[in-house]
Amino acid sequence: PATSGQARISYRTNERGSFTTLATFTADSTATSFKSDIGLIDIENIQIQVEMNDGSSGAVDFELMEVRLLP
Repeated sequence: PATSGQARISYRTNERGSFTTLATFTADSTATSFKSDIGLIDIENIQIQVEMNDGSSGAVDFELMEVRLLP
C-alpha cells in the first residue's frame, strides 16, 4: 500500500463548467482501496477528472487502477 500521496476525484457536466470535487483520498499505508458515498447525483454525461498528488516523498505512490461510479 502507498504510504503518501492523495487522489482527488472531480466531475463537471459540460466542457466549460468548473469541476466539483466528489472525494479526496489520502494514502495511509494500510488501505489498498478507497470508497466514498458521494450522494445522489446524475452521473449520465459527466466528465471525470482525477488529480494525483505525490505528498512529500517526491514520487507518486498511488497507482490508479479504476474509478467506478454507481448510481
